[in-house]
This record gives sequence, C-alpha cells and structure tokens, in this order.
Amino acid sequence: MSSNLTYEISVSFSRDNIAAVDILRGIICSIGVRDEDIVELENKTENILSFFLQDKNGALSAVKRIRDLKIKKVRTKCKVLKKEDWLTKWKTDFKPFKLTKTFKVIPAWLKKQDDKFTYSKIYLDTDMAFGTGLHSTTRFMANLIERCAGRFESFVDIGTGTAILAIIAERCSAKIVEAFDYDEDAVKTAQKNLIRNKTKLVKLSVADITKTAARMQYDFVSVNLTTDDLIDNRKKILSFVKPGKFLAVSGISIEKSKKFKNEFQKKLPLRCLKIEKDQAWCAFLYQRL
Repeated sequence: MSSNLTYEISVSFSRDNIAAVDILRGIICSIGVRDEDIVELENKTENILSFFLQDKNGALSAVKRIRDLKIKKVRTKCKVLKKEDWLTKWKTDFKPFKLTKTFKVIPAWLKKQDDKFTYSKIYLDTDMAFGTGLHSTTRFMANLIERCAGRFESFVDIGTGTAILAIIAERCSAKIVEAFDYDEDAVKTAQKNLIRNKTKLVKLSVADITKTAARMQYDFVSVNLTTDDLIDNRKKILSFVKPGKFLAVSGISIEKSKKFKNEFQKKLPLRCLKIEKDQAWCAFLYQRL
C-alpha cells in the first residue's frame, strides 16, 4: 500500500454513554496511539473519537478490537484518506465559535473573514482538535481563568498544547505567563500561535511535569492532564501554586470524578471553589490554603 495513504478510524457513541470514553481511549492507546493523538469531537447527540494509522492491517485490526468489545450503541468505521486529506481532515468542521463570555476562537486560515466578531479573538492553527476549545476540558479551563481575571499576576500552563490558555491568561491581566509541554511538536505549534496572536509575555518551553521542579510559585496554575496523571503528580502540581492563590485542573472524566475528588485533594491544603462539568468531563478550581 502506498505510504501516501492514511486510515482514519472513527468511533461514535451517544453522549450519555459516559463509561465508553475511558474504555475506548484505553483500547486505542493499547494499540500504540498516543492519548494526545486521539481527536475527540462532540455534537448535540454523540461523541466521536478519531485516530489515524498508516498501516492497513493495523487499521483493520484496531477496528476489530473495538468491535469485539460489543459495547452497545458504539459504531466504528474505517476510511482511507490521502496524506494531504489526513493533515487537514478535522479542519473542515473547525469554524469560528464562542469559547467563553469574552473570547471567540477563529481558525487562523479564516482570519481575514472575522471582522464582524466583537469578542476578544484568539487565532489558532494546529494539526489536531484538542486544545482548540472544541473539547470541553479546554472550554472549562478557559471559563475558570476568565472567572479569576484581575486576581492573578503570574500564571503557568502545564501541558499547554496550542497555548490557548496562556493567551487567555495574558489577556486576563497576567504579567508573568509561562507554559510548557513535553511534546516538541506541540510547543512549535504553540509558538506560532503566540506570534499569530501578538502575545508578548508568554515564556514557552519543552518540559515534562514528572521531571520539572517549580522554579517559583504562581498565582494561577492550570493543568489539563488525565485523571491518573493528575493524581500521581498532585504534590508536584501543588508545589507550583502560591498560598492563597488558584489551581485549575481538568481532563477528568465523569466516570473517574469520584476517584479524583477522593484522592487528589487528600491531605493537601486545597479548598474547592468551583466545578465545571458536562455529561462526560469535569474540571475543578481550587484555592491553596
């Protein structure tokens, strides 16, 4: 098969099938797909998980493994794409949208068409949908940052992705803004987004939270990781937060929210201020005591 072909595997399921999210993500990751390479989109009735493979046999095997789970109301399909289609596939449905009360996200390639929008505009370009605000975990974090506008001067975004939250933090009055991600490609994309949005304060770097010590404490810390990663690194995350200030965490599935609440805050000087949630995901805003 020509290397110019890529196989898109899409898994669709109803939004009320909360348990399916973690099960399907686990299966997809077990076949070698990185969690951050799984694109999750939502519409009014269903969630869709998509990922891409370049090996035909691997794609067919992945479809079979998912179907063998026999999860009710889960539909799996495989589509052959040309390389150029794969690189921009998800962008077809990526339109300008309202992220929060203040911010609107504009695809970078539509920048010249956005004059009618009166919101604070964020221009983004990326090779994946995660981190654009299309995923609810990113929207939750944006809302929590906006909620605290004017109450923090220093900010750090752990697992920054597209740098969208760092851009929002600067516009919400932060004077010191730092962001890092362990994925070098993500950081390269983030840097382009900072330039595109004329963001001047953000200091961006490649780093892994498990290997990175806090060089200072911040007024607002945002962390968007998986539930287990948040729990495993909870003390390290707390070390970034200035006493009396804010910590926002997201990436927590509703199914694991009880586990998260029981284990993340345990014996830590944190007070929960706000919970954002939908049918599948939730985020927490804490104050360090």
